[in-house]
Amino acid sequence: VSTRPQFPTEKVSGKYKSLTEYLYENWEKKIELTYEQIEHILGFALPPTAYKLPLSYWANTNTHTYASSWLAIGYKAKVIGKQKVIFERNLYQGE
Repeated sequence: VSTRPQFPTEKVSGKYKSLTEYLYENWEKKIELTYEQIEHILGFALPPTAYKLPLSYWANTNTHTYASSWLAIGYKAKVIGKQKVIFERNLYQGE
């Protein structure tokens, strides 16, 4: 059983907080979501960059404020198809 770190409120982008909370609440090793599901969770449409340059958009870099949100709770995003992303939790966090 993995131990969840405390939710890092100060590191989570306000705009992407609902997605981060969704990942945190589900806490599975892998969470696969379509763009439609992600937009539903966020409550707004993803920017054109997510559609035109998905590998760049979903890059796991702290220089992207939205990416730092899921990175802060130990997840990495990976594009796995047309408009589909898998969030994979790093195993080093207490597992």
